[in-house]
Amino acid sequence: SEERIITTIFLDKFLNDKFINNYLINVGKSDSNTQSFFVNSVNGEINDYFINAKMNEEKNKPLCVKLGFVFGLILFIVFL
Repeated sequence: SEERIITTIFLDKFLNDKFINNYLINVGKSDSNTQSFFVNSVNGEINDYFINAKMNEEKNKPLCVKLGFVFGLILFIVFL
């Protein structure tokens, strides 16, 4: 479905993010308290990342729908 595709694209981009990369590289190399501290310290930035992504989606969605409709209409006219 469309939501699954968007989620997959978003997760691929998110996993390439420096914080997640840092965490995955260092996981298991220190005690659990340090890892919990790292996750909690980055939690705010991760939430900001999700909020910005949601705001961008809401901002660009109407434009994408309109452009898709216009593009479809142009293709319909060309192949008519």
